[in-house]
Amino acid sequence: MPKSLRVRLAILFCAPAFLSLAQPSHASGLGPMGYRFQSWNLPQGLPSSAVQSVIQARDGSIWAATQEGVARFDGVHFTVYNAGNTPALKSNVVTSLFQSRDGSVWIGMRGGLARWKNGKFTGFTVASGLSSNDITAIAEGSRGHLWIATDNGLDRLSQHGFVVYGKSQGLPSRKIVSLCLDSHNALWVGTDQGLVRIVDGRIDRRVASSAIGRTWIGGVTRAADGGLWVNSGRGLIRLAGGKAIAYPGEHTFTANSISTQYTAPDGTFWVAINGRGLFVYRHGSFQQVTRHGLLSRTTIQSIYEDRIGGLWLGTFGEGVFRLDKAGFKTITAGVIMPFADAVYQSRDGSIWFSTNGSGLVRIRNGKSTVFTSKQGLSSNIVSGLAQDKSGTFWALTGSGDLDRLVNGRFQRYPLPQKFHAAFSLYSDLAGRLWIGTESQGLWRLQSGKLAVYTTKNGLPSDEVDAVVEDAAGNVWAGTGKGLARSRSADSPSFQIV
Repeated sequence: MPKSLRVRLAILFCAPAFLSLAQPSHASGLGPMGYRFQSWNLPQGLPSSAVQSVIQARDGSIWAATQEGVARFDGVHFTVYNAGNTPALKSNVVTSLFQSRDGSVWIGMRGGLARWKNGKFTGFTVASGLSSNDITAIAEGSRGHLWIATDNGLDRLSQHGFVVYGKSQGLPSRKIVSLCLDSHNALWVGTDQGLVRIVDGRIDRRVASSAIGRTWIGGVTRAADGGLWVNSGRGLIRLAGGKAIAYPGEHTFTANSISTQYTAPDGTFWVAINGRGLFVYRHGSFQQVTRHGLLSRTTIQSIYEDRIGGLWLGTFGEGVFRLDKAGFKTITAGVIMPFADAVYQSRDGSIWFSTNGSGLVRIRNGKSTVFTSKQGLSSNIVSGLAQDKSGTFWALTGSGDLDRLVNGRFQRYPLPQKFHAAFSLYSDLAGRLWIGTESQGLWRLQSGKLAVYTTKNGLPSDEVDAVVEDAAGNVWAGTGKGLARSRSADSPSFQIV
């Protein structure tokens, strides 16, 4: 197989799941800003077309809060959890989602609160200490406390249980609408009667009350300069230095016109307007992203940016959209790379490039790190990359070795035998490693034991250029003489497709 085709296959199978495998219901380029959209709705497995919140979990999966349960998207399929199949979920109406620093996914509902951690759900209700089972927002404090907004008070959850804040503690109202942790770790609490700030557990009403007054607060998010964007009964307001400034701008954001708002990790501010679509704040002014098309008419209920800059939109009636900037971006890695054999995104969001002689390059948070033989690689020629379910990162090298990353350095894994040359590396859902070799078939490494599959096991060729497992557990192998599939990963027997 030509080398250029092998590289394209490696990139395809190593790409993030929700980018390479997802099948959108429709996609269209919108407006003069050059954004591209993909969408998912009922035909793709979403349980409801009304999506209140969207987040990305630590494992890369996308979670969507709907009126028929919460859906977890692995890039191919939606798995739906609801009151019928998950006892910890006391209601199908999911209102909010949040991921805490320990990796837990928190689910707010009309029937209480639930936590998903390590594949298990735990439920919390009024009987557990919540002030109400009607959850409106969730946030995490600087000390790891979880703050839960309800229609009957503000709750703080710690290892000691729930503490409830109400009017007697200084809140202007028990109906909590929105939460935001600012750059100084103060918690801002939006109610239907105004905005307050909580610092070290104490409520301060002075700053916000004098600047904004006693009015409904629909949303609070950080501004890039450390201030706040506030969606209030007086319209869109910038709160900075104790002063509230109604944003005049080209587009007037009047009271009740904003359906949701979001500040991305880089400080970019996004706002959705009922009946007018999505706007972005750049260079001192708002620009309309969805000037034409479906999203310009749809109510956008939530906005969330994933690890690689894609913007996920939860809508009322049209499902989930993903927006990204069309085209390519050139990345300077700080090393001369004649070409890259594989590109891989690990679960922490890092992008890895393997090279043919320059080692391995990792780009994380805009900074590049080069790994060569000085950092333990058995060879500076790297042809395949994978991360298994335990989080261990693996690399195939030109010396016929398999290396793994341990405490910032690569170590050679003791394979029972060396391969002459290998093209691809893949880790399946069970944590097995699959190695596609140039002339020695397909290798499977499981619990330290190596199994080799060749033409004797049904492969059309012993040259295996790519391997992947689909959602049904089938193992697919791209070879020098065609494509083959095994319906079992435990006892592979391949058939030519």
